[in-house]
Amino acid sequence: MSRHAIPAIIYLSFIFLGCNKPDGKKEDPPPPGEGTYFSIRQFAKDQYELFKGQPFTFDRFETINGKRDSTLVNTFQVDWAEILKIFFATDISDPEYLGKYDFSLIDDDATISRIYYYEANDPALFTRKLQIITDPENNKIKSIYIETRDEKGVGERAQKLYYAPKKVIQIQEFESKLAGPDRNYMLEYRFLY
Repeated sequence: MSRHAIPAIIYLSFIFLGCNKPDGKKEDPPPPGEGTYFSIRQFAKDQYELFKGQPFTFDRFETINGKRDSTLVNTFQVDWAEILKIFFATDISDPEYLGKYDFSLIDDDATISRIYYYEANDPALFTRKLQIITDPENNKIKSIYIETRDEKGVGERAQKLYYAPKKVIQIQEFESKLAGPDRNYMLEYRFLY
């Protein structure tokens, strides 16, 4: 491995590992009409800046049609490019998406959480739901949950993505086709300390 590949791997390794901007500034996901919606890409960049250089170990679980396999992996064994590709495809921060999502802000006193919720008002959009749960005291992101749907040709593909900083990364995919068996897939990385 070249010495130039190491920084790239480290960059990808820590993309998802934090939740606040490193300078301590609070950053709320903006409601409609304020320029853009929440950016998954910017959030990933912030994660990297906050946690770069920290080693992590994960329990990796992969389940295909009910058959589960698990292994212990370190940061350098994770396919970060594939994970980022899946999450980045759900980004709704481009101004072209303004007005295409209904936005809700909910304060949940029971869990001491503030929930930012985006739901597509156009059934053709790939990203159908985006839910960001934060701590209202410091705006630290507790978790991000995303649902997608892609209906093309003779089948349908849906995803459920979940990320809780320094806890879990989860990707679930469901594929159904008119011909052939359905496919259920889940990939999960649980952070170990």
